[in-house]
Amino acid sequence: MRASAVTPFTPLVRRSATATAAAAAAAAAAARPCLVRAAPSRGVAFVAPVVERPIPLDAITTKVRAQPRPPTHAEQQAHLAALIERLGVRWADPTLLEAALTHASATTTAAPRLQVLGERALTYYVTEHVLQTYPKLPADAVRNVVEALAGPRALYDIAAQFGVPSTMRWQGAGQAARAAARRASGERAAAARVLQGIVGAVHVDQGAAAAQQFIATHVLSRHVDLEAHLALAFPKATLARLCAHNQLPRPIARLLKETGRHSHRPVFVVGMYAGTEQIGEGWGTSLAMAETRAAKDALRLYYTNPAVKTVAVTAADEEEAATTFVAEA
Repeated sequence: MRASAVTPFTPLVRRSATATAAAAAAAAAAARPCLVRAAPSRGVAFVAPVVERPIPLDAITTKVRAQPRPPTHAEQQAHLAALIERLGVRWADPTLLEAALTHASATTTAAPRLQVLGERALTYYVTEHVLQTYPKLPADAVRNVVEALAGPRALYDIAAQFGVPSTMRWQGAGQAARAAARRASGERAAAARVLQGIVGAVHVDQGAAAAQQFIATHVLSRHVDLEAHLALAFPKATLARLCAHNQLPRPIARLLKETGRHSHRPVFVVGMYAGTEQIGEGWGTSLAMAETRAAKDALRLYYTNPAVKTVAVTAADEEEAATTFVAEA
């Protein structure tokens, strides 16, 4: 006969009134720190709550963001003298510079008028320079280059080099409502506008020629990566259209150099030719990559060479994929 599993018998133990009260006290005190001490003779647990010591008031510290100390009058004058020296302008009317250094948020006087004049002067002279230097640059690229030279980011960088943020007067958002990042963003925008006001002040005080020279010295002298602002999504199709428009021979890609064709890391150097003239060059780990880079190089040279006429071109994905200049073997 198969023996069945025997369940251990747990005898019932009648709790005393003291044990019941102790158990209730333990359940009530379970939510707070306590010390438990067992009585070995009766098996009853005595619970004693832990009393925490009060924290001294001098130990409580509150983190408060330190506010910048406003500059003294002597510090303001020192910053202003350094700014005037960096600008390199001999002011006939120094009050114009003082007005230009005041942002529209802190005044209702003529300062916003100087900023509007400076903004228009910057846009005009910078656009004129880009169009004259790169006459065949597409319109979208012209706008991008002008923004890179005279946009808010570029103007803030120039203003920071001059020390404008430490000398300008502007009124930001209320202290209770602003965050550090928001204030910094507002300060950058204000500094860019103040620089526009300085250009306007130069235009009023010294004339249009002096304002143009100021812009040429401090704005147009900055480097801009033209290739980053060119839309070269379809270089081969665009190059074929350009050559046809300018009555040039159809571009031909010729393999100039190669190494490791049958290895895991081959390198090909392709030259792009229009007739007998090489107009571009590129390299790649495949013939297609090298050909595309050669076409981009030819377009870059075309757009940055003032000797070629301007022409508007468009291209499609299908035409780009179907266009190749590499002669079949």
